[in-house]
Amino acid sequence: MQETYLPFVRDGRWTISRYIGGRWVSLIQDSYLDSPGDARVALAAVGLPPTDANLDEHFPVRGSRGRCPTLEFLELFSRLGADFKKEVGV
Repeated sequence: MQETYLPFVRDGRWTISRYIGGRWVSLIQDSYLDSPGDARVALAAVGLPPTDANLDEHFPVRGSRGRCPTLEFLELFSRLGADFKKEVGV
């Protein structure tokens, strides 16, 4: 598992990314997804079934542009691969 440092996002939102299935999935709290399929990929990666109920809870629809991850989901997503960390850096 690899991680990348994401730059500061204005308005104090949290960001995180993980390398899953051969590509980076980047999530920004309460911001629209880069790809609508990222919600299902991220849910499956943390062991949650990608059901409509889980999508609505962890990636609610905000406005007309689609789903956005919640801070609570980013906390779950941040644990993905935490057991494999060997170093810290900026």
